[in-house]
Amino acid sequence: MKSLVSLFLSQSYQDAWDDYIRSLNRADFARWDYVILTASNEQQAEGFRALTEVYGMTQAQAAERVGKSRSAVANAMRLLDLNVSIRNLVEDGRISAGHARAILPLSPALRVEAVKTIIDSGLSVRQTEQLVKRLLAKEQEPEEPVKKEPPEVDYVAEAERSLSSCLGRACRISRGRKKGKIEIEYYDMDDLNDLLEALE
Repeated sequence: MKSLVSLFLSQSYQDAWDDYIRSLNRADFARWDYVILTASNEQQAEGFRALTEVYGMTQAQAAERVGKSRSAVANAMRLLDLNVSIRNLVEDGRISAGHARAILPLSPALRVEAVKTIIDSGLSVRQTEQLVKRLLAKEQEPEEPVKKEPPEVDYVAEAERSLSSCLGRACRISRGRKKGKIEIEYYDMDDLNDLLEALE
């Protein structure tokens, strides 16, 4: 099996790390303990995942193997749920692992928004937890139904139809700026007399 050092010299750091994890067997655990405890946060998390998935250990067993608490192993592995760009911010030291764990309950889109706020405002982990609570509450608020405006009623047209129906003849209403005009049709003098009687 290639040594870890020779792998690092011949490949990129991450590729060497991945190959080393795949090449481990149960006799390698003595070397494994040293490597996993001196690796970066993300590489430790990948190592813990290898112990649980490749070697079938529980988180408690993996924790005992490397002398850490089970919660420390669980917290490290939770960081793998974040996208690569956020994990890179942890590795670069722009946010801490505590910040990263605090934003895990958020949706991917809100995580990005939260990280921007953390960096721009220099939030502490406790302040980040409060930010996450606010974002979650906002996300869970039911959307207000869009109020539909009632259809606009053309009162003049309604009045024309009502008047025409009552009088049995065509009626037109003209609306001016200050006053209006009503026109009622009649067809002869007899019809005019009938109209006047209807209006009385």
